[in-house]
Amino acid sequence: MEILLPLAEAGDREAQYFVGYLYDYSIVFSDRCEATKWYDRAARQGYPPAQYVLAFAYLGDSGVYADAEKAYRWALAASRNGVEAATEWLNLGLFSDALSTAEREAIDRDMET
Repeated sequence: MEILLPLAEAGDREAQYFVGYLYDYSIVFSDRCEATKWYDRAARQGYPPAQYVLAFAYLGDSGVYADAEKAYRWALAASRNGVEAATEWLNLGLFSDALSTAEREAIDRDMET
């Protein structure tokens, strides 16, 4: 953490992802909300693994509130950036119960611009 945190604070997206990972899975630093904050920073910089993890977080299993629209947006971003697991989620219709077809299509159009 002492090596990664200064890099993450300086804006390195990979370091941000791994700081999030440490907060998510480390016994010493365990804090899922803090992990989500760091994943969010990396995801907003286009880091695909962080986009995927953030999509999963917004499904409601990470200590942050569930938000199907945010989960779908991040899964779509991760899929478009080559994360196969995110593509599988989308192909399996994981979001079909949480969002209508019209809502998903609107998000798709919004993210194309």
